[in-house]
Amino acid sequence: MNIKYVLVAAIIGMLGIAPLFPARASDGLSLEGSLISADADKELDQFFKAKESVFNRDWSQARKQLEKFLKDFPASRLGDEALFWLAKSLNGCAARESSRSSAAALKKEAFSTLERLGREHPASAWKNDAEEMRIEIAGELVLLGAGEYEGFIHEYAASRKADETTLKLAALNSLIRLKPETAFTALASTLEKDGDHRIRRRCATLLGQHYGREALTALEKAAQTDRDAEVREEATYWTEQIRIRLIPADLSYYALAARVTSDAARSRLKEGVLNRFTIARKTAGAAAARRTISGFFDGQVGGFESSAVAQRVANNYILGSGQATAHKLHDFRISIVPGSVRKSPGRIAGEIQFIDLVSGERHSETFSVDGQNDQIFAARRGDKAAVILLHFDPAAGSAAAESEAEDEAALTGILGLLSRTFGGQSDKEPVYYTLYTNFMGCRVHTTLQSTFPDNAKNNIMDFSLAKAEIPAKGESQGTWILTGHLLGLKKERTFKARRASLADPAGKIVAVADEITVAVDDPAGFRVQGSRLADKEVAEWVRKVKVNLPPTPETPPKAPAREQTCELENGVKVYYTAAKRISPEELRGPVVEFGRARVEIPVSDGTWILTGIVRWVSYGSLFMSEQSTLTDSRKTIRAKDASILVPMKKPDKFTILDR
Repeated sequence: MNIKYVLVAAIIGMLGIAPLFPARASDGLSLEGSLISADADKELDQFFKAKESVFNRDWSQARKQLEKFLKDFPASRLGDEALFWLAKSLNGCAARESSRSSAAALKKEAFSTLERLGREHPASAWKNDAEEMRIEIAGELVLLGAGEYEGFIHEYAASRKADETTLKLAALNSLIRLKPETAFTALASTLEKDGDHRIRRRCATLLGQHYGREALTALEKAAQTDRDAEVREEATYWTEQIRIRLIPADLSYYALAARVTSDAARSRLKEGVLNRFTIARKTAGAAAARRTISGFFDGQVGGFESSAVAQRVANNYILGSGQATAHKLHDFRISIVPGSVRKSPGRIAGEIQFIDLVSGERHSETFSVDGQNDQIFAARRGDKAAVILLHFDPAAGSAAAESEAEDEAALTGILGLLSRTFGGQSDKEPVYYTLYTNFMGCRVHTTLQSTFPDNAKNNIMDFSLAKAEIPAKGESQGTWILTGHLLGLKKERTFKARRASLADPAGKIVAVADEITVAVDDPAGFRVQGSRLADKEVAEWVRKVKVNLPPTPETPPKAPAREQTCELENGVKVYYTAAKRISPEELRGPVVEFGRARVEIPVSDGTWILTGIVRWVSYGSLFMSEQSTLTDSRKTIRAKDASILVPMKKPDKFTILDR
C-alpha cells in the first residue's frame, strides 16, 4: 500500500473525523486511486499548516492560511472547524491592535465568521464553542463603542433567559486580553458612562487590578462622584492599592528543595520549627541564590533538586490584591501569606508560612528585607530541607535593579530544554500561578495569573504555558508530565501541546516535538508531530534533564464514602460525601472540588442554601456550582437547575452563568 495513503489515513484517524472522500470496498482496485488524490493531499496539507499557525499563536499567518483554505476548498468537510479557527485568529489579531477602531473592525469580522459557521453548518460539533465566542465578542464590541451589537445581546439574553448584566460582565473579563491601551480606554469610558452600577464596579476592579498610575484619574473621579456607594467604595479601594503599588520597593524569592550533608548543618537547621536567618543582601538571580544558600551553610546544604522563582511579586500579596502561590518542596509547602505584605520606601515586610505535609503542622514567621539585608527561612525533615531566600528588589527600571541581571544562564530542567530546542521563550523556571486540581481527572499547573469561571463551560481550555500531570492507566502507576503551550479539549478528553515535552511515569523524556497529543484515557498512546529527538544536540540535552515527578501515593484500601462537614469562615458550612475529609491545606488551594454538596451560608436574617455540584474558588471567595438550586433566607428559590456563582460573603449578589 502506498505510504502516503497510510500517513493520510492515520492523520484522519487521529483527528477523529470521517474520511474526506468515499472509500471503495476491497475489490482488488487500488485504494489510492479511490481515496487519495492530489487534491486531497493538498487539502490536508493546507489545513494542518494553518492549524500549526493557530497553535503557535501566529494569528496573522493563521488568518491568511485559513482564508486561503476556505477559498480553495469551499466544500471541505473541515470547513466548519476552519471557520472556527479563522474567527479565533481574527480575534487574536484584534488583541494585538493598539487602535480601538482597528481592534473593533477585526472583532466584527470574527463575529461575522462565526455567524457564517452557524448558518452553513447548523449541525457542526463546533457550534456551541462558536456561540460562546460570538456572545463574548459581541459584549466586547459594545464596550469598544459598537452599540449596534446591543440588539444581539438583548436577543441572546431573552432566548436563553440569561441576565444581560452577566453577559456584559463576562465581556469585561475578556476585554483585558486586548492591548492594554485599547482595553484601558474602554474600561475608563464604561466606568464613567454605563448605567448599570454592577458594570461600573467591575470596571473599577479591572482598572485597579491591571493598571497603574494611568488609572488613578478615572478611579479618583469615580471614588468622589459616582452615584452608587458600592462603586465609590470599590474605586476608593483600588485607588489606595495603586498608590501602594507605586511605592519604590519590591520582593523576589528563590525557593529550593535541598539536601543537608553534615551534622553541623543539621544542628543549625532544627527539625519541627521554622528556622530564620538574616544575611547581607547580595546579587539577585536563581544561580546567585543557590550560591548564597550553599555558602551560608558552608557548602553543607546543597544538592538542589527542584526550585521555584518569583521576581518582583510584592504587589501580588498586598492587602489580598493578588492570589496566593504555594510551592511544594520535599515534605513542605511554602507560601507568602496573602494580604500580609507591607511596603515602604526601601523595605518590604510580611509573613511566610511553611506547612508540614506529613504532620499537618503550620509554621509561620514574619520577615523583613531591605537594601542591606535579605532573609533565609528553612524547615528540615531528616536530610531533606525546604529553603527560601527572600530578596529585596529596588523598583523595576531603577539603576540598581538593572545592574542586578542574572549572571548565569539557568538552562536546567524542562524549560531550559524547550528554550534550547525551540527558542523564543524564557529559560527560567516558570511560576505556576493557578492550579486546576481536577481537569478531566488531571492536575494542570498554568502560568496564567487569572482565570474566569465562565471558561469552565467551554470545550476548549487554553492554559497558555502550563504543565499537565496525567495519571498512568492500566496496571502501571505514576504520572505522565506534559509541558508546553497546552490546550485541553474536554469532548475529546485530550491535551494538545505545542513546543512541548512529555515525560513518562519513570521520569524519562519520551517526546520533544512541535506538537504532542495525549489522550487522558491512554497517555501511553501519545502522538507527535515534528519530533525533535532525532536531533543529536536535543537528544544530548534530554539525557541531562532531570524531571521532577509528583510522588506516587501508596494505594491504601479504599475507604467507604461518608458524610463530611467542612466549616469555612463566617460560619459557612459545606456538607459533602467523601472517603476522606478535605484538609485545611487543600482548602487554601485555588480550587476545591466538593462534588455534590449542600452549602449553608448564614446572613443577618437567616441562611441561604446552595445545593449542586460545588467548587470552592478561594481567591474569589465564591462558590461555583452546576446543576444547582439556590434558596434564599426566606425559603424562596432564586435559581434552579442552573450553573451559578455565589459570593460567600454576599450570596444575594449571585450570578447565573447558564440554565
